Amino acid sequence: MKINKPLRAITGLVSLASAFYLPSKLFASNPADLTADNRQFPVPAAKVIYDSGNNKGALFNVPFGKKNDRSAYAFGWLGGDGTKILQGNVSIDKGPLDLGLQATKVWIDGADIPVDYTMSLDLSNDNGGLAGIFNFKNPEKSKAGLRLNTGKLTSYLTSSLKELEPVLGISYTAGDIPVHVSYNPSTKTYQVRTQKAFKSKFGEMWIPEVRLKNQDGKIEVGFGLMSILK
Repeated sequence: MKINKPLRAITGLVSLASAFYLPSKLFASNPADLTADNRQFPVPAAKVIYDSGNNKGALFNVPFGKKNDRSAYAFGWLGGDGTKILQGNVSIDKGPLDLGLQATKVWIDGADIPVDYTMSLDLSNDNGGLAGIFNFKNPEKSKAGLRLNTGKLTSYLTSSLKELEPVLGISYTAGDIPVHVSYNPSTKTYQVRTQKAFKSKFGEMWIPEVRLKNQDGKIEVGFGLMSILK
């Protein structure tokens, strides 16, 4: 499916050319971390993103349930080319299993595209995990991923099931600053992300991030700012 060219900068999102009409990795540890944007997020949070291609987005997440083991988010996106995206997600965390359901609505050049529905599933422990995203309307666009943890280093391998186009990723934490790198061989695209958390005197956590993308020798930049509320 070709909806759009890959975004001109990375802002916590990978691409409008993803398999589910959605720019993924809203909470991403790594762009190659398949279900990072769909997992249960146990604290209230808000995030804004912007990149040099004049792409903008905003996200609001609310936990619920007796143990805050469920969460719901709403995400809005306005692309520099006029593309609009509205997405909602509800997810639940039950021990090693994290299950999410997503509905995504897209408008491109004024066209009213039907709502897309996906389900994410992540089964993990301290050593890593297996993940998948199933597209109800287009099963051939479903994806699977593998995550391995070895101390401060985490490795990722993700691919669509039909095309077998792998995306590789590595995350490493130096002190309290994580660095995440991914590579997509099919598009020859490198992506790098880092962030730093700051606690304010008002009991909130502010997390600015910077993302760089190198595609065919062209380097671009994106910025994000998340606030975790108490």
